[in-house]
Amino acid sequence: MCVKCPLEELERRELARGDRQVGFARMQSERVHRYGEYDFEIDTHRNTSEECAQQLKELLLSGQKGSAFDRIRQNNV
Repeated sequence: MCVKCPLEELERRELARGDRQVGFARMQSERVHRYGEYDFEIDTHRNTSEECAQQLKELLLSGQKGSAFDRIRQNNV
């Protein structure tokens, strides 16, 4: 699963919180998403918290099985 948001918005949120190390959002974004294989994505910039929660609920109730880890393993053999 990918929880995504534009880097500029992540950096804005980082500064607004005031309790985060500046630059950490950029560093995490580059590392966390380097493989780019996801079964499901949630956009916290375009969607409200309620919409994101509803999407997660629907995913969990669907019983959908993920295969992203299998695809990553196949590509990195």
